[in-house]
Amino acid sequence: MRTLPKTRLFLGSLESDLAQRAERWQQRDGTRRLLAKDAELFSGADESRWLGWLRPTAAVDGLAAFRESLSAGDLVGIETVVLLGMGGSSLGSEVVFQTLQSQAQRRLVVLDTTNPESVGSTLDTIDPATTLVIAASKSGSTLETAVLLELFWERFSRSLGEGCGAHFVAITDPGSAFEERARGDGFGHVFLGDREIGGRFSVLSPFGLVPAAALGIDPETLIAPALEVLESALDDAVRLGLVLAAAHESGRNKVTLRTSSGLGSFGTWLEQLLAESTGKGGVGLVPVDGEPATELGDDRLLVRLAIAGEPIEDDAEGVEEPRVEIELPEASALGAELYRWQIATAVVGAELGLNPFDQPDVEAAKVVTRRLVEQLDAPAEPPRDPPVHLLSATTGDDLASAFAGLLEETSENGTYLAILAYLPMSPIARGTLRSLRSLVIEQRSWATCSGFGPRYLHSTGQVHKGGPPQGRFLALSAASAEDRAIPGRTATLAQVHNSQALGDVEVLSQRQRPVAHVELRGPLEAALEELRRQFRRGLG
Repeated sequence: MRTLPKTRLFLGSLESDLAQRAERWQQRDGTRRLLAKDAELFSGADESRWLGWLRPTAAVDGLAAFRESLSAGDLVGIETVVLLGMGGSSLGSEVVFQTLQSQAQRRLVVLDTTNPESVGSTLDTIDPATTLVIAASKSGSTLETAVLLELFWERFSRSLGEGCGAHFVAITDPGSAFEERARGDGFGHVFLGDREIGGRFSVLSPFGLVPAAALGIDPETLIAPALEVLESALDDAVRLGLVLAAAHESGRNKVTLRTSSGLGSFGTWLEQLLAESTGKGGVGLVPVDGEPATELGDDRLLVRLAIAGEPIEDDAEGVEEPRVEIELPEASALGAELYRWQIATAVVGAELGLNPFDQPDVEAAKVVTRRLVEQLDAPAEPPRDPPVHLLSATTGDDLASAFAGLLEETSENGTYLAILAYLPMSPIARGTLRSLRSLVIEQRSWATCSGFGPRYLHSTGQVHKGGPPQGRFLALSAASAEDRAIPGRTATLAQVHNSQALGDVEVLSQRQRPVAHVELRGPLEAALEELRRQFRRGLG
């Protein structure tokens, strides 16, 4: 018997609400109905079709043979696994690798971007002979994954010749066009997901277990702790969901996560789970991850998550309550914590009376992006003008004025700023986002979020557009220092990347969400420094 994560609650004024919710949940027979896949527990839509994740299992067809091929078969000598996937097809695997990397025998590179510099850096430095590429797309039609797959297929074909398919693995739902393509092109392995498991709930399905196996991590390491929760600690997971619901109803809808170093990437996975599941119909939880240390306002619920013995850096100061403290006895309890949060998120959906398994506003941004890319692929129809005025980091007063309008002080409680960066995921860019967030916290005391595009589109993008209308949005983009032609397309990689930025800004504007789009020109480091200076001026 493994030791499960321990949870301590310090809820203060939320305590009475939690007690009432727990009593109502019991009266509703909530836990039994959840396990029975009762759609009426939620909104009465199609929720019963999306609850396959409730019974986690490591029984994946072909997984044993796949693991054997990596240790004593065709793929002996693989040193690097490149995962091409967006949202639920990549974020869970990133958490598994970073948390359990002591068990990994190979390194993982996650590519969930169309930024030419980031993609080019991986393409130009890997050795195809010692690299395995896993392309994961539930629908089989994810734009980013399709584009990246074409680039990697061309690279491996040039290097390895006709037999390059052995170095490719596909994960997709049965009957998708991607399954047909993968089998036709001779992929070494094709794994099929479960149609009843949505992307953000898929970490304990083939979408998370196959990459884990490729890295040399035994999938049972994840499944066994999850099953222990199901068998003996389900009430604890339900209680966590009821706490989140109580916090939401009291106005504390900013779930602010602080993690120890061994769980540093947990927040990126949790962002998608909470934001896409609850952020719709004008309500929802706004996850706040990686925020610089600060005192927290009364729109926050603090969650401290650590592996036993590991300190939490950049922790919030002076927070007595409400807060949730979770301690994993060891890294191998990760599967239990992933499963607990999935249960808790489903409970929040039930408490708020919404469907936690759809993402209508994510789809809206995809539609606009596809339209822009199709216009580029068919140049006879010129692209439409950008939906907002693009500002250069060298325009001085104009830029500071735009920031002043976006960051105007308000008496409304719960305002937050989200910085959406279509930039390389470099230390310089990350440092800039962190410094901008610090300035907002110091001057406005708002909650702050940041994300790199297009990664965040498959994550927090849902709550930005469909959640509570409390957000203000700063989109950053820059002319790429390099570009890549995409086999089979007229549009280049940089044009696809830019179209995704424009598409999201357009949808935010349509939803009447305050948004400014800043285009950085010239050397990126100098432009980012000017951006910081003008941002500070805009704050006053």
